Amino acid sequence: MDGGLFSLSVTKKGLFASIESNNTLVSYYEYRVGGTKTRKLPSYVRYLNGSLALFINLSEPSEPEGALSVPPASSLPGQYMRLWPDEHLRVYEWQASKGWTRVADLLTGYSGECGYPMVCGKYDICSGGQCSCPSTYFKPIKDRQPALGCSLITPLPCEASQNHSFVELNDITYFTFSSDLTNTNSETCKQACLNNCSCKAALFRYGWNPSSGECSLLSEIFSMIDNDKEKTHYNSTAYIKVQNLATLK
Repeated sequence: MDGGLFSLSVTKKGLFASIESNNTLVSYYEYRVGGTKTRKLPSYVRYLNGSLALFINLSEPSEPEGALSVPPASSLPGQYMRLWPDEHLRVYEWQASKGWTRVADLLTGYSGECGYPMVCGKYDICSGGQCSCPSTYFKPIKDRQPALGCSLITPLPCEASQNHSFVELNDITYFTFSSDLTNTNSETCKQACLNNCSCKAALFRYGWNPSSGECSLLSEIFSMIDNDKEKTHYNSTAYIKVQNLATLK
């Protein structure tokens, strides 16, 4: 799948799962640990029976500063953990009647499968684990394999930036959000994206006041997510930059 390299790393701030976007690592999972690291010993995680334990500022025999819960192994030969090409960190246990069986999926959050950057490929929308292209400006990579993502029907050349416009996708959010503008509105957010050739989409979200929201400018678009307001507690709109079809006639 063409989606950039992804990684699982331990730093002095915690445990992070990331995907590469234009030579920058963007986190899709974070387990942050507070405090200040004063010792020169490396931060690390240890896979224990019942947890993936984080030792960030301290080290053993001290207690871990955080942990991801894992069902304790119930039989020999025990368990193993693997980071898969679909960005999941899964735990498998040997069960006599079934063989190696998945017992945990450690990086999956409240967005479920939709919280993974390439679950539906680029430009695609994930809703309840199902994938779909957003509008007539896009086409699926393969009609019978929607999880491979979508592509723009018409490219976005910088020299034709005066002909760029947006497809507005209401109630759409993203696996990550980094505020480029704060205390702003949707029109200012869109204009900031139009003024930047490398910007491919503007994400705008707000709580109760649409005149005081946050704006994130994306230079690459991975899978988008149908926004469940009962879980996120904010309103969110994605403005995807496209070539104005009227200028091509």
